[in-house]
Amino acid sequence: MTTPLFDDREIAKAAARLSAAGRRRITKVFRFRNALHAFLRDVERAQWEDPPIKILAVDTSEIVAAITYPRPNFTAFTFNGLLIGNPEVKGDHSRGESNLISESELQTLDRLILQHLLEGRRDRFLLLDDHADEVAIIRNAILRQQRVDEEALRGLLSEKFKDFRIDNLERIRSWLLGNRDGALKNEWKKFREGFLPLWREGMLDALQEATRSLRTIDNFIRDGHYTFVRSSEAGVRSLITGLKDLHGIKFDWSAYENFAHRDDVQKIHGEICDVVERMAASMPRQARSRQMIDQAARRDAYAFAQIHLLNCFFHEQQINARVELVSRSSTLHDIIAALPEGRLHVTLRHPLLMPDIYRFEPDALAAIGDVLQRVESLIRPYMDDIDIDPVQSDTAAGDGERDEEEAHLLHQAALAARQAIPLLRDVLTVQQGREQSEGTFTTIFHKTFRDDPARGHVAHAVADGGEDAVLRETIRDIFDILARNLRDRDDPFSASTIRDLVSRNKDLIAFERKRTFSDDATFAVRLLDFHVDAERCAQAQSATADRPSTVKAGFCGPIPEMRYAVRPVDPAFGRLFHLYSNTIADFLAERSREITAGDFDHTGFTPTEIKLSVGLVLDKLDESIDHLSQPTDGTGTADAVVRHLGATLLACLAFASRRKFETAINIASTILHHVTSQMRRGELNYNPGNLRRYLAYRELFLFRHYCERCIAMDEFFSRRRSFNDSKGGVIKNFARAQRDLDFAALMAEAAERCMADPAGDYKLAPAGLKHFNDFRLRLAHMSSWIDQFLILITTEKQALPENDWKKLELESVRRRLDIWTAAGHVKEAVGDAYRARELSEEPGGGDVSGGHPIVRRYLAHIEARSLQNALTIFLLFITFRIAPEMHRLWNRSRIPSPERILVFRDWKDWWCRYKDLRHTYTFSMRIAELIDRSLECLTTIESIRADQRPDSEKRADHRAALEAFLRATAQISSGGGEEATFIRVLSTEIRSRVEELARLDPGDKTPAG
Repeated sequence: MTTPLFDDREIAKAAARLSAAGRRRITKVFRFRNALHAFLRDVERAQWEDPPIKILAVDTSEIVAAITYPRPNFTAFTFNGLLIGNPEVKGDHSRGESNLISESELQTLDRLILQHLLEGRRDRFLLLDDHADEVAIIRNAILRQQRVDEEALRGLLSEKFKDFRIDNLERIRSWLLGNRDGALKNEWKKFREGFLPLWREGMLDALQEATRSLRTIDNFIRDGHYTFVRSSEAGVRSLITGLKDLHGIKFDWSAYENFAHRDDVQKIHGEICDVVERMAASMPRQARSRQMIDQAARRDAYAFAQIHLLNCFFHEQQINARVELVSRSSTLHDIIAALPEGRLHVTLRHPLLMPDIYRFEPDALAAIGDVLQRVESLIRPYMDDIDIDPVQSDTAAGDGERDEEEAHLLHQAALAARQAIPLLRDVLTVQQGREQSEGTFTTIFHKTFRDDPARGHVAHAVADGGEDAVLRETIRDIFDILARNLRDRDDPFSASTIRDLVSRNKDLIAFERKRTFSDDATFAVRLLDFHVDAERCAQAQSATADRPSTVKAGFCGPIPEMRYAVRPVDPAFGRLFHLYSNTIADFLAERSREITAGDFDHTGFTPTEIKLSVGLVLDKLDESIDHLSQPTDGTGTADAVVRHLGATLLACLAFASRRKFETAINIASTILHHVTSQMRRGELNYNPGNLRRYLAYRELFLFRHYCERCIAMDEFFSRRRSFNDSKGGVIKNFARAQRDLDFAALMAEAAERCMADPAGDYKLAPAGLKHFNDFRLRLAHMSSWIDQFLILITTEKQALPENDWKKLELESVRRRLDIWTAAGHVKEAVGDAYRARELSEEPGGGDVSGGHPIVRRYLAHIEARSLQNALTIFLLFITFRIAPEMHRLWNRSRIPSPERILVFRDWKDWWCRYKDLRHTYTFSMRIAELIDRSLECLTTIESIRADQRPDSEKRADHRAALEAFLRATAQISSGGGEEATFIRVLSTEIRSRVEELARLDPGDKTPAG
């Protein structure tokens, strides 16, 4: 049995120390002392004959500092103001004699350290998975802010831009940038006053900062000097490759995977995550919601656990290497100080005090040692006081008495600590001045001075046209916005606009690709071939006045425009998507021809299952981006955009196959944002040439809808997130899913408008769209309601007694709304099933090309999915407290009156047809087994109920039927998989109800729920 790292008393003691540290101003002195002590100890260790190789894992606080350099990051660098002027230090002033180094010089020092840490070291730094996820989150936040700022400025454009063309704008930009530095500022001011009078300086600064930050983080993602904990297949991004190439260390990846999956290692990993997450979540973090604090705590905990695991593996394998975490986060330093020393194999470094970036002379090292001794002599009386026993001490008792004494101590300790900074600055500045290029050093220094208000007046004197260079960059960015606005006005889907958007995805995909897929990774899809031969297409189109041929109302659109549909084989994301690009269709056709004859059904009745290479799919996406750059006529532009949308969809499916839904959403959102902005402004163009574009956009919106729902279910049932967190909770995921479903419907409507007679007015048919009435949208809407209902009913069961939902009046109203909504969904589902069956049984199989087998299969799939949704709602009714009368279906002697189950009266017919369709077409549906076992039990009970024997004689048969159901569904309820899926939750609830029934005395009535 594995011994825990920490016992309960040690955890309680660490929590008490952490709580005390959060209340005391002197804590920053302890942080500095601990960091300086570890610094000197490591400098001494570096003198060993064979020191361990250091692998620096960089926390995202350092990456954020390098990208945007916000004030809180600089404050953390200075140990919460200990090393600079601070109002809470008595007698100290930011420019007084006691302040031995200015803020500008400290900022320069920080930037030089970041430059060395992130770019200058020979060894690449380690980017842990949770930190990499946070980098993607930060990028998306910056991108959203840039879009918001750009939209705000777009809405304030002057009327003078109405008649502008792109060439007018380019001439003005060239003329402005052609001015000498002295005249540029005046000419730009005249242009703004004349054409952009409503654009305030603050709005421009915010946009410029967001644009610069986005450019910086994209450069970091593309060219960053980082590695992942991945096998050597990740190339230069693999930690294994770096250790082998630079140090000759052999890292056996298979041995590491076996080590990481050992039960004892997993148990320790889980313990570290639990302890560190609880401690990190208890610490106050400025301007953050509860959810953001919890997410940050979870990332910090997993980072600690993974570093501990790696160091334990190195020790076990006798590899002379050690992973150390670099972070300026005061929270992490307090946690390390609070935990018992030596248990956690995690060394935490402050970026200011990392020994491997300095090269000391003995005198300088001795001087820094003297600083440590002075600091320790000052705080020694308080060292024991900070070590709190939660059982024997009251930490709050002496806070008031110590406050004044600690304020004086803080002042003295700050003066002593600052003595070390000039020594570090001088050593590092000389060293970095030799290592870095002159341009890099000058840029860092000039930027620091521009950012320092107290020294802003010297910017012109020390910088080579620094202010004018920034102004020129601003002008370029502003004119890019104006040019995009003019292009959008003329063609919202222009190739250049789309290219600007999607090119940003290349770096993000490359970043995620190396840590998600191996070089030979594949994902499986089923390919549905809707191809209609050219002769039949020509006949069909001539019959419809040269318009694309369509299936009769109720299908999904013009078949000649849609050659293929794909459906991932992964049952966790088995959704069907249509492709409208001939180039992408040819790519899939080539892959399908690689299938051997024995594996391929030449009748076309069964879809072809193929494995797509992730590398080829992502290469196809790169090709489509490059193709958008090529000059072409209008038709070529439309084809290029549709081609890219199809390639994007395949790339998104690749990431979804690994359950990387956030990444897939980010890839799709980059290109979808533009069209959503056009829709919101009512600027869509209904030219017939845009038909395939809108249909392709519909597929991406539908894909994003499914991803948001998957994340919501995972967050609620796996991570135990509440339904309505303060920011970005499960309810927000469902809100975004609903938004995307609405956008998908709007895209179908836009395609319908493109099909309308140009001479007539478009009118939406009362029964829906004529040509693009997509069954999938209604199925998605109904499935979303089922997901949310299950979450809501689970939340209700877990709610506190004082919750308003427990009040009888509100509960009755909600139940009535549930019944009303469910009945509407069931009727709609059964109606769709009937229409799909009617189409498939018509002569020609509902297809103008005549008897197309894949069309029949597609319609059969729609019918089966519709019936499945109706049967799933039926299961909800016989499981949960919605209509208690329905629970009598489980009873051997009592049955609900017919009017009580009116909408479900044909459930046996639905089930029989559902089984026939699955058998005929070999459909694989995740919930089918649960439906079959439940309805088989109800059918058996119904036959027992119809038996004329006395009730006492039917008791044993009834119990046997219930017990048979429990045995048959045991595997469904406890089945494998990482996340608690909808099916497992529902099956658990059904089993719970049946178990309750099996325990009842035969004379008891069925419980009400």
